[in-house]
Amino acid sequence: MFTLEQIEEIHRKLQLFGVKDKDLPILTEQLNGNEIITVVKDGRNIQLLISQLLDFDSFQKLGYGSVGQ
Repeated sequence: MFTLEQIEEIHRKLQLFGVKDKDLPILTEQLNGNEIITVVKDGRNIQLLISQLLDFDSFQKLGYGSVGQ
């Protein structure tokens, strides 16, 4: 369990050193589909290739269900 002081220190450091999504650089090169992204599924992080995400049939074959599940 964190103390209030520890939480405040973490908060300060995140504000100083954290990068907001909107401040990330814009992609300038082509994607090839082999890039790995992480998503949350059923409360746990999973990794998948962008090509798998774009090919939802293969996403389902991996056992990750369908939209709305």
